[in-house]
Amino acid sequence: MKWLGKVDVDTITLAILAGAETMHAGSAFMPSGFTVKTLAIDGNAQEIERKLCNLRSGYRPAVVFGLGLSTLVSILAKSTLPLIVSAAAAVYMLTQYESFVPPDLRLNTEQIIQVLLSGQGEPSNPNLLGGMTIG
Repeated sequence: MKWLGKVDVDTITLAILAGAETMHAGSAFMPSGFTVKTLAIDGNAQEIERKLCNLRSGYRPAVVFGLGLSTLVSILAKSTLPLIVSAAAAVYMLTQYESFVPPDLRLNTEQIIQVLLSGQGEPSNPNLLGGMTIG
């Protein structure tokens, strides 16, 4: 696996720490799953959609911070393993976060990517929402 660069115990340890820090960034920029389950789903439909939009606005800074930090770690370690582990942690984190949202309001993978690219709490292409509106 030459493309990974050098892989030794130190590199594996750094990769695990980079992945964990990506998860920590998620908790810094986004509320807990408990908060989403209990507080975000209270109110009328428009209020719930607004709350979810606000909650999802933390996706981008969390992922950018985690991947940015792991990129620096990868450069210092001369291995892509920390970046790969961090990217996997980010995907897991966003998947788990969406699982706390009521099923009819969950975003699919394409919509999550749109949220990440737009930097807002809703996909930049409203056609991706189907019948659902956010805002």
